[in-house]
Amino acid sequence: MTVVDRHLAGEFLRLFVLALITFLGLFLVIEFFEKLRMILRYQATLGDSLLYFTSRVPWMVSQVLPMAALLATVLSLTLLSRNGEITALRCGGVPLRRLVLPYLVCGLVLALCNGFIQEVAAPRGFAFAREVQEVRIKGRSPRSLLKTEDLWLRSGNNVVHVGRVEPEGTVLVDVTVAELDGSRVVRRTDARQARWNGERWLLVDAEIRHFDADGIPRTERLAESPCTLEERPEEFRVPVVTAVEESWAELKRRLERYRKQGLDTRDLEVGLWAKTSVPFAAFLMPLLAFPFGVRAGGRGGASAGIVLAILLGFSYWLVLAVGLSLGKAGVLPPVLAAWVGNIGFAVLGVVLLARAERHG
Repeated sequence: MTVVDRHLAGEFLRLFVLALITFLGLFLVIEFFEKLRMILRYQATLGDSLLYFTSRVPWMVSQVLPMAALLATVLSLTLLSRNGEITALRCGGVPLRRLVLPYLVCGLVLALCNGFIQEVAAPRGFAFAREVQEVRIKGRSPRSLLKTEDLWLRSGNNVVHVGRVEPEGTVLVDVTVAELDGSRVVRRTDARQARWNGERWLLVDAEIRHFDADGIPRTERLAESPCTLEERPEEFRVPVVTAVEESWAELKRRLERYRKQGLDTRDLEVGLWAKTSVPFAAFLMPLLAFPFGVRAGGRGGASAGIVLAILLGFSYWLVLAVGLSLGKAGVLPPVLAAWVGNIGFAVLGVVLLARAERHG
């Protein structure tokens, strides 16, 4: 890396940190007012509130990082242009496609960092924030944080397996109850569902096997049967975990389980591919902003360039959101739905850069 590259990268990173802190501060203010009702309702302590918001910071950083990279690109190039540095470099025979290289390298590093945040820091932060919210702030039992699939519970003399818990916690899907006498199974019940009727659990479409002392089963089938499960619905009622709250590996495992159960996995497939495309925005934003930044050095040009670049950035997120929606609706294949915005705007960035080179 040359001295010029280090200078350009240094200017970019300095303004990137300032932009990131600014965007993150605005995000925290918005998040605070969104959660203020919950804080007041449950009289959350200052410590718990700080823990909750702090644990969500990694996710917030991943959301604002691309826009911070975009703004830093425009501002750094605007300052360099006003000081005549861009003009001097171009007069020295340095083309724009060479000047953009430090910004793209920085963007690539930021994209990798954003991928790490998305895959490691953000999911852990979400999990801790959920624990703080549900247990420390709302005062629920720690059991309310149970996972919602493939559950094994010990309830009295029963061993219970639940395939899946519906979000409200009042419906359990694919339930198996093994009633024990010591270490011997005396009755096994398999049911399509267990529903809470307000007082107790009722098994729906139940097949009950009674085992005598010799282990010989006697089978009966009932449309509805009472269940001895002691846990109440609130013990199973957990917030729905969205794709953005899971790592790629966790989402992949959930997708495979849903496929085996014959469930619709289109939304999860789109979310899985989105995890590969969204971090790329941190690399794409400097490319999109660069042509505007190099032409924003004049009076009035800075504000116009910043506004155009930010509008372009929001347009990218709009196209990405539309693409993901079309993928979830089945109009586009999941991989194309997640990457159509990146592909389109990468082409647009190259075209704008070439145009700026010709007209510079």
